[in-house]
Amino acid sequence: MSPRATKLKMPRVGPLHASAIIIAAGLLLMALSRGRLEVPSLLILLSGAGVLIYWLLFHRTYIRLDIDFLYSLLHMYIVSTGFQPPGEIVKSASKGPYGHYSKVYRRAAELAKRWGYTVPEALSLSSRGERNKAFKEFMERLAIISAVGEEVKSFLKVEYETIKFNYQNYYNRSLDSLNVLYGAYASTMVSVIFAVTTMMLLFFFFGGTSLRIVVLSYIAALIAIVLLGVLVILKAPKDLFEARRSRNP
Repeated sequence: MSPRATKLKMPRVGPLHASAIIIAAGLLLMALSRGRLEVPSLLILLSGAGVLIYWLLFHRTYIRLDIDFLYSLLHMYIVSTGFQPPGEIVKSASKGPYGHYSKVYRRAAELAKRWGYTVPEALSLSSRGERNKAFKEFMERLAIISAVGEEVKSFLKVEYETIKFNYQNYYNRSLDSLNVLYGAYASTMVSVIFAVTTMMLLFFFFGGTSLRIVVLSYIAALIAIVLLGVLVILKAPKDLFEARRSRNP
């Protein structure tokens, strides 16, 4: 057996593995130093936590159904009613105002036109780095349909109806969860106001509470209310259209 064949392949260390190694090293250093190297240990732990947060934010997959995805499917379905080939359908959708989805369609169209890839290959290559699982699976199904030569019009009609139904359910669930968040926000505000008022009364009547604790309680209450408010704003579904009724019929 040649030395090249017996050469071991080094495993690839990703951000998740690196964060686990850094956090383990920080915990080990903290345990062995017995408090003497507390600051370096905390810095190492924070570095590992930062790498882990980076991996969670930029490498995780998710399922997202939004209005741009829905209208891009409608665009492609309308074009397919003219019995256009899959390449022309994707090229037409790439010119639409659909944000990230238009960029992916444009990438697939350029791969097919400039670099000589077939439409199924271009669709598969364009969807490789996609983190939205719903959109990635749609691109993979479109690539398969284009490869086997099935009717694209029927496929896009089914996809559009399915995504529209799922989007409606997602929107209704968002409204239900928003009601729960509103209740939690109101309850938190009442609890925080009660706690701060109690501490103020204890401070003024008994003097057992320092002014520093009162100030810190105000700051903590403000931070909690702001964080919950930001969470409510982020979870609220965006209304793109607003119906305004005229005063005069």
